[in-house]
Amino acid sequence: MVVGASHAQSIWTDMPESGIPTTGERRIQPAKFRAARLNVSALQPVLAAAPERFSSAESGNWPMLSLPLPDGGMGRFQIEETPVMHPDWQAKYPQIRTYTGRGIDDPTAVLKCDLTPWGFHGMVRSGKYGTYFIDPAVHGNTEFYVVYNKKDYLPTADDALWTCATPSQMGHNCWNMARS
Repeated sequence: MVVGASHAQSIWTDMPESGIPTTGERRIQPAKFRAARLNVSALQPVLAAAPERFSSAESGNWPMLSLPLPDGGMGRFQIEETPVMHPDWQAKYPQIRTYTGRGIDDPTAVLKCDLTPWGFHGMVRSGKYGTYFIDPAVHGNTEFYVVYNKKDYLPTADDALWTCATPSQMGHNCWNMARS
């Protein structure tokens, strides 16, 4: 199923960094990023067409979602919905959905993403491109995004407000492991 292919150009568009609103909280401020604008109305039908994980839908029938890459290209993914909430909670909060994607152009790429009232959030782990993220540029704004490599995220003093003190087997705490 190629749902989303016709939407590929209208879902994400590049924009200059100066186009990001200057009002609002910028929680994610990477040293280097690609600025993009999301058309949520074009994204929603693509995500709605995603079969739920472990359903009988064959992977060849999963919808395709194109996402911006930090370097300026686009990456295509076949997506499936992967709920993380108990069904009772999912029924109570239907506007929060989570998905997993498998890379089409880059078979080593795995996408984990969500769409919530606070916007789209994506993380891709790839043997070709490394780990990169797509996050709202301004908290609460569902239209403007930053696309950035993990190595370009520089923690701020505010990041220290929450720290996981659970040590890993390698002696790192989970926060350092998550963003290193």
